Amino acid sequence: MLSPELRGFDREAWGSDPLQSLSVDRGADHVAYLGYLNLLLGLERVLAPKTRHAALNDRITSALVRRLERAPLLLLQSYPREVYPVDNCAVAGSIALRDRATGSDHSVLLDRWSRRLRERYLHPETRCSCSGCTRTRALPSTYREDRGRPSVPIPSRWPTRCSRGSCTRP
Repeated sequence: MLSPELRGFDREAWGSDPLQSLSVDRGADHVAYLGYLNLLLGLERVLAPKTRHAALNDRITSALVRRLERAPLLLLQSYPREVYPVDNCAVAGSIALRDRATGSDHSVLLDRWSRRLRERYLHPETRCSCSGCTRTRALPSTYREDRGRPSVPIPSRWPTRCSRGSCTRP
């Protein structure tokens, strides 16, 4: 997952390399790549704390924490203008794993993130996560971000089938 070839899809989508843009806090979240990579690195770190990837795990976690802290709705973009709560779950899990491996504590941020996910992005009856979010609410045609109103990811797609623990379309 660390080779430039495997980062290619994400790099093409964002126009920047996910590992070379860790210091960038706006405009390139790279969650679909960084969340899952960091989840693997966190698992490795729990099993082998002195792994050769420890410094990379620290750098990615630091970037993801900074980005989550500045995200008004505590969701990061998987790809440009695409927000997927499941990818953000990988981010939260990766931060928690690093905390476990290193003794760091991001519990306040993770508790806030978890509450937000449950309140806004789980189906109210089935409690299943929405599969994707639009970038903005459906507002009158006069709505423009340049009028000072933030764009708000809201659930746009719920899983289409479900029974006992799975989801149905509302």
